[in-house]
Amino acid sequence: MLSDGQREVLRATSWFNSMPERLQKAFIDVVKLVSVDGGMKLYNKGDKGNGFHCVLSGKIKVSNINRNGKQVVLGFLSTGTWFGEISMFDGLGRTHDTHAEENSMLAFVSRSDFHRIMAKHPEAYEYFTQLLCQRLRTTLNFIDSTASLSLKQQLVKRLILISSNLGQRESNGSLPAVTASQEALAMMINSSRQSVNRLLKELERDGLIQNAYRHISLLDVEALKIFCEWE
Repeated sequence: MLSDGQREVLRATSWFNSMPERLQKAFIDVVKLVSVDGGMKLYNKGDKGNGFHCVLSGKIKVSNINRNGKQVVLGFLSTGTWFGEISMFDGLGRTHDTHAEENSMLAFVSRSDFHRIMAKHPEAYEYFTQLLCQRLRTTLNFIDSTASLSLKQQLVKRLILISSNLGQRESNGSLPAVTASQEALAMMINSSRQSVNRLLKELERDGLIQNAYRHISLLDVEALKIFCEWE
């Protein structure tokens, strides 16, 4: 049974909150709670998708292993982020490795419940299309970052994406922030911790961020977006 606070987390993302109340209730009614200890694997790339999740608390790491056997961190998913829905539509395996970065509580909707609800409420496809399009835009942002931006611009774009839960979190008036180590940020942009430390100091001197241990506050998101050529 979900608590009132957990229900509010599910409703905190724009695509889910845009659904009519009856559709929200249909999904909330079938949610199962999944507790994942820090460091525990949720699933590997290629695993069969048995459902999709939302982070209720904690943090989930999304990564892949490159051809040299090195882990490439693609991002961290924090409270309010939905993930794993792609496999519900194409029936293929998971697209990434997923682990709990810290003790986490997840909401889980099974594949069978998902398809049963979609069959009963086909109008829900419109809202999942919004989520999938959002995911595509995020992917294209990653591609643009790798192809044409400087290392500093890539770092800024990652900070913006992470602070907004990959575009799923709406602004609530508080300063957007990123909770991640410099080592993790370096893995995301294929750089070194020393380089990330230097770039963060430059951004702090420019008055764009406030940098503390494992916590980076974005002080001027609009200026950061201009700098990294955000679209």
